[in-house]
Amino acid sequence: MATTSSTPPTPRLLAIPQPLRRLFNAFPLQTLPPNALPHRAPPSTSSSSIPRLYIFTDNADDGRPSYNPSCLKAQAALRIAGVHVHVEPSNNHASPSGALPFLLTETGQVLSGGKIFDLARARGNLPTVKDARIQAYRALLDNAVRPAWLYALYLNPRNATLLAHLYLPSNPLIAIPTSTTLTQAASAEILKTTRTALISPLDLLSSYREALEALSTLLGEDDWFFGDVVGLFDAEVFAYTWLVGSLEWDDGAMEEVLQEFGNLVRHRERLYQRCWGHVGEKVS
Repeated sequence: MATTSSTPPTPRLLAIPQPLRRLFNAFPLQTLPPNALPHRAPPSTSSSSIPRLYIFTDNADDGRPSYNPSCLKAQAALRIAGVHVHVEPSNNHASPSGALPFLLTETGQVLSGGKIFDLARARGNLPTVKDARIQAYRALLDNAVRPAWLYALYLNPRNATLLAHLYLPSNPLIAIPTSTTLTQAASAEILKTTRTALISPLDLLSSYREALEALSTLLGEDDWFFGDVVGLFDAEVFAYTWLVGSLEWDDGAMEEVLQEFGNLVRHRERLYQRCWGHVGEKVS
């Protein structure tokens, strides 16, 4: 009598062990949807009559200037161009790019960085400056003004109260690590920009003063930089000079230096008057 032998089945390559198989059967894997836009944002498939600008702000209802230079630059540029937007309070975690500002168009398109200014030019009156010197003066803002700003807000212990008010959560368990992250990021950016081994507050303030002196000389007796009409570079300078004067600093060294250059002080007040219509109160 012939006997038949059954060959055991060959295991499949990378077969899932039975314990894991039972786990997956009980809790099947799901494909999660993409990150949603921030709360209060209109659905991407809907149409809104007015774009929305997401920025750091204490009070979006009155549209007053943001306390963040990058956000204030975009806010001022859109107002200069005459492009009306709804201002929405937000934070970096809610931004699709991981940083503010960003703008949500009527059709749900998300714009950040230079694309915000492209929209301002396309829809409003934001002149394009063709002066070859503008890049050199932008470098002053990036390499001298911004490092001084970063030190003053994030690293100067005398301004810790202001930093906490603007950027830190009220819960100390969250505020302490958040503060550490912010100070480390600011230190790294300052060292990278200045190309130095150590951070010198005196050197930062000296470079800041030299940058303001150059900007003051460029502006002279004119109302605006680079022409007879206000433009994007005016918004870039204003984004720092306004906040240097309007925030409640415990160490006001940056404002003291700025006061040495009266035409820059008048420039910030002139631009605020043009874009916001009245001289604002300090942000406490």
